[in-house]
Amino acid sequence: MRLGFVLVTGLFTSIAAIGACSSDSTSAPPKTSPEASNASDGGAGEDAATLTPDAGPRDAYVAPIDPDVLAPMEIRSPAFDDNGDIPILHTCDGGGQSFPLAWSPGPAGTKGYAVVVTDATLGGTDNVHWVVYDISDYYLLGNAPSTYKGPGTSLQTPSSFATETFGFSPLCPPVGTHSYVVTLYAVSERPLAGVTSASAPRDVIAKLEAKKLGTATLKGKYLRP
Repeated sequence: MRLGFVLVTGLFTSIAAIGACSSDSTSAPPKTSPEASNASDGGAGEDAATLTPDAGPRDAYVAPIDPDVLAPMEIRSPAFDDNGDIPILHTCDGGGQSFPLAWSPGPAGTKGYAVVVTDATLGGTDNVHWVVYDISDYYLLGNAPSTYKGPGTSLQTPSSFATETFGFSPLCPPVGTHSYVVTLYAVSERPLAGVTSASAPRDVIAKLEAKKLGTATLKGKYLRP
């Protein structure tokens, strides 16, 4: 179990394990999501259950994390440490599932979040494994659906490697060790304007860059067996 997370098999739990993070047995009150803190914009907070993946095997999910556990704009995964080895579950050699992720709140004015996964070894602009945006909470469960509509309020693009399929494209380096970067965006608007289901990953990323209030990264690597 890594700091601030609870992993379960076959069952999503909504309790964050923060006991190892503090000797104080009294937990801080949970922070509200961007939607709840911006209710005047006409939004409504998302219940955690609505962020459960729509379909697929439930092998490893992450519980919501208390935002006080992490520094501002920090992103983590229970699947791998920063600069660590990414499990085969998230690759073409395994289950091909997206990563479970959780993060701390963005700067004031944040209306939503986005996550982009790229192959840093390939470089360029056609190296995108995942773009999920219009996220209204502080986490993504593992094994997101392969559909335009992602978990909860989120939407997804196709990847650079599977242009006809929405959602996460399993990591599948051709040879050697490849490094991957998970970038979290805090975004000043939700929904993200000027994008549709036909938008290419690079076009959505350009919009995110234009509307970002802050970013955080998580890095990992994978060597095919």
